[in-house]
Amino acid sequence: MKNLIIKNGLYASLVLVGIHLVVWVISDGEPNYETGEIIGYASMIVCMVFVFLGIREYRNVELNGNMTFSQALGMGVLVALVPALAFGAYDLLYILYLNPDFNETYFAHYLDEMKASMSLADFEIAKKDLEAQKEFWDNPFLQFTVMFLTVFVIGFIVALISSSILRTKTA
Repeated sequence: MKNLIIKNGLYASLVLVGIHLVVWVISDGEPNYETGEIIGYASMIVCMVFVFLGIREYRNVELNGNMTFSQALGMGVLVALVPALAFGAYDLLYILYLNPDFNETYFAHYLDEMKASMSLADFEIAKKDLEAQKEFWDNPFLQFTVMFLTVFVIGFIVALISSSILRTKTA
């Protein structure tokens, strides 16, 4: 079981982090935040195919084709933990070393968008809210936690669905 968790978790991590690194290299300092967000969530979902594959291999190889929902869910959750931890760590490396100006440029971009689409009074209110969020995102521990939880929640949902599909007995 441990080998299946590590193998599938590492494959999921490689897909997730690899896609983000490729997009970062291709963008060459010209970020498109909207497209990046779509690619980010899509890559999180795509990498979770390894949760399904890990559960299926666990059922077929180690449990001789017999698996309860709880066994499947346990396996899926453990596989999902690996890319969640990897993405949290990658995000820390990204904001601390690869692109240390990310938070500044990200918030400046959204301030510009809000300013162009809001009245001055609404903009000032939204700006204060955004500045409060910026303080939150400047904390690396909190950013790690949010990125970890984002990937883990998606992985947990995939594990639930996969467990429902792949279970073979109810006892």
